[in-house]
Amino acid sequence: MSTFLSDLRIGFRILRKEKSFAALAITALALGICGVTAMFSVVNGLMLRGFTFPNADRLVSVQFIDPKTATAFGVNAQVYTDDYQELRQSQQSYDLLAAFLNGSTVNMTFNGQAKRYTGAYVTEDFLKILGVAPAQGRDFTADDNRPGAEKAVLIGYAMWQRDFGAAPNILGTAIRVNGKPATIVGVMPKGFAFPTNEELWIPLFNEFPPKPRTYPTANNPQVVGLIKRQVSLDQANAEATAFARRFAAAYPDTNKNFNAGQVQPLLETYLGKQLKATMWTMFAFCVGVLLIACVNVMNMQFARATLRAKELAIRSSLGAARARLIRQMLTESLLLSAIGAVVGVALAYGAVSWLMATVRNLDNPIPSWISFDIDPRALLVTVLATVLAALGSGFIPAWMSSRASAVNALRDGSRGTTNRSVAVISRGLVVATAGFFDVTGQKLLDGRGFTDEDLDSRQPVAIVNAAFAQKHFGRESAVGRQFRTALPDGRSPGPWRTIVGVVTTTRMMGPFNNPGVDETGYYVPYYAAPVGPVAPGPAATQFATVAVRPRPGQSLESAAATLRQIIAKADPNLPLYFVGTPKFHIESFVAQNRVIASMFTIFGLVAIVLASVGIYGVMSFSVSQRTQEFGVRMALGADTARILRLVMRQGSVQVGVGLAAGIGLTLAIAIALGPAIQATLFGVTGTDPVNYIAVGTLVAAVSLIATFIPARRATRVDPNVALRDA
Repeated sequence: MSTFLSDLRIGFRILRKEKSFAALAITALALGICGVTAMFSVVNGLMLRGFTFPNADRLVSVQFIDPKTATAFGVNAQVYTDDYQELRQSQQSYDLLAAFLNGSTVNMTFNGQAKRYTGAYVTEDFLKILGVAPAQGRDFTADDNRPGAEKAVLIGYAMWQRDFGAAPNILGTAIRVNGKPATIVGVMPKGFAFPTNEELWIPLFNEFPPKPRTYPTANNPQVVGLIKRQVSLDQANAEATAFARRFAAAYPDTNKNFNAGQVQPLLETYLGKQLKATMWTMFAFCVGVLLIACVNVMNMQFARATLRAKELAIRSSLGAARARLIRQMLTESLLLSAIGAVVGVALAYGAVSWLMATVRNLDNPIPSWISFDIDPRALLVTVLATVLAALGSGFIPAWMSSRASAVNALRDGSRGTTNRSVAVISRGLVVATAGFFDVTGQKLLDGRGFTDEDLDSRQPVAIVNAAFAQKHFGRESAVGRQFRTALPDGRSPGPWRTIVGVVTTTRMMGPFNNPGVDETGYYVPYYAAPVGPVAPGPAATQFATVAVRPRPGQSLESAAATLRQIIAKADPNLPLYFVGTPKFHIESFVAQNRVIASMFTIFGLVAIVLASVGIYGVMSFSVSQRTQEFGVRMALGADTARILRLVMRQGSVQVGVGLAAGIGLTLAIAIALGPAIQATLFGVTGTDPVNYIAVGTLVAAVSLIATFIPARRATRVDPNVALRDA
């Protein structure tokens, strides 16, 4: 211990003396440790901590899947209400099963004011499966879940506080939900908003009575189970597959292709393969940033070790053991890493707080049960990262320096020389409120638009865009031609639709790239069934999007206010929500992806900064180390331009090799993980040459600037001083 304390004192003294080196090294390590700590906090909050419910370890999702559709992003799955009811009655693997629809729009009216909330429709055992009970009032019963029963509602704690003023007599309060009378029967505990960010819960079958599988609006709820303690996932999957095959044989019109079961931990269902892969990739990226920092500091340590060759040689000649020299230099590395860790953790706290506030304030926030914080596990990772940084950046330079011959080191040092040991296309679809194209500004190129008389019960019709007409009919007119739709597997063919018009092509898909979808698309009347057979009556959906074009000079806010007044006159229980321009909604939709992209950008910039710091540090020490050499060259006639070219050439070669290796590796990863990367991008590809050129140019420019500064200093060497010092 006394030796260690002595090493610490010496280390502090040396670092105070070498302030520039210490500042560069601490900055590099702090940024790397900050990235690892912050990113692990995100991974921990998303994937490792999981749910905090009493029954979290036994929660599973139950699905019937089409195995032929399996991709890196998942698989097509469905469970009809009839499937759930038959499964629930006969299964042997679960203590309880529940069905639910979450993230739903719920309209609630109280005291004459209609508001929109995010809610969940659940069966009576949903909360029992989670192991959660209302903080006030009661849970749902089987009677509550019956069609036609008096509507019971559970509300969230935040809603009770915010919208009901924390009224102590909240139980039994009469409200209207989706235009129908309802009663509040309970208040959930503070912080409960499961499955995502729900604020109220309603019995599923009371709101959506079960309908046959073949009915056009039959529900496909999610199913959650509380698996029995003695039942394994493999056993539960085997039972689910047996049910899936039985249903596929008995109900081929709807279940034929969904002939396998998939039972997995509920957390897996929410995260998905793509998100998990993205998070682990980001964590690996941060570890890579830390490794860059360690390598850069190690390079600077090599330069320092060369400059300290005399000191180490003298200590060795005076009897210092090699292990003692290594321990001294490792102690200095540990000091640097420890200081870097303190600064890095402080930065990480700020980064995590910023990230948490950002994702919580999005229009589509992350689920409430996810939280990012620096807990003991994250701090443990920080400690491990610190030790890694200390060993990685210090051991090799210390070992190499300690093995040098004292005689050679003293002789080489006197001369000032360097040490040489070192697929298928599908179509877009829009259901189009007559007058739709006037609002969107799409020009009618041929035929006519929709009218109120265009019903499937009379004649199924459609309007196609120019891309559709060009692709399928070339230069011939598309008006009067017919087509029909079907599901991707050929099931549920729709009626033959007669094309009555052609409009200009506009984007009909979401913002993300989809290799299986092109720009061709078609439109059907609002009351038509978009796919599948003709419905017995107008196929009006429960929810609708109203597209409005304000008059010239009218603001969005005033138009929305006018719409609210009109809608309130028609139905006072119908609130207006999701009001915004297409640009606003697209930005809201991709906001979470922008956060991820911003994090990658930040980490990328940090990596560039660290690389620049490393290049500057190495080149700076190299210039200092070669001062006498430059003095000799200048004394023999070399001008400043020649010295500048000499140093810049050395740095340029290093930058060029690094860029070639980095771009090649990135391109290989982009090609290997093409589909996974492509699904998170829009408007660009993973191999977009513009991105490679832009990033390569940026890295080259920053790196060459970091090289130029010490190169410029090399040209100012005074030959007389350099030769006298030699």
